[in-house]
Amino acid sequence: RDIDTRGEFPAGYSYRFAGDYERMAEAAAAFLEAGLLAIALTYLVLAGILGSFTRPILILVTIPLAFIGVVWALFLTGTTINIFVLLGMVLLIGIVVTSAVLILDRARAQEAEGVDRNRAMLLAVEEEFRPVVLVTLAAALGMLPLAMGAGLGSELRTGIGVASVGGILVSAALTLFALPVAFLLLRRRASVKEDPQGPKTQRTTDDGPRTTDDRRPTAND
Repeated sequence: RDIDTRGEFPAGYSYRFAGDYERMAEAAAAFLEAGLLAIALTYLVLAGILGSFTRPILILVTIPLAFIGVVWALFLTGTTINIFVLLGMVLLIGIVVTSAVLILDRARAQEAEGVDRNRAMLLAVEEEFRPVVLVTLAAALGMLPLAMGAGLGSELRTGIGVASVGGILVSAALTLFALPVAFLLLRRRASVKEDPQGPKTQRTTDDGPRTTDDRRPTAND
């Protein structure tokens, strides 16, 4: 009666979700731990290969882009989140970084030839466009049979295929735009740290042009 009238359980009673919900919650926690571990290992491997601790961060930017593709694919196909979808999301962590690795490796080669960093990044995106497309199509087509699977129990297996195909395609497409933007922003921030005094301007006087600092004098000056 208390439940019907006030929507509350009597004293001494409580409720909890069990069955599939409980198993799904446990699986989600396990896959979250596995995903964080995969990201950490991927960062360490890339840092060792590239010899830098900042460039792997740019590569890891592609991982959230892949999750955007997963949500988009699940919405369009009407697929619900299950254990296989979570497994596909963990697998994407090691797959979607390929495009960013190709672009950054080419950019580093351009810098070694004396090209400006900003120009090197733009040239790398242009030159690696075809390899990125080929790698992306190969990975997506390889997972397509799982996404289109039919037969007994296929509704459970299609989740990993749908999540993988959506994440791979969308991540590769957005990486071509997001990676150069993130690189240029990081480059601009590093330039500001290297020159904290601010820009300098030229003032014309009777004795000729003089280069002065834009900073206002302080009490210590």
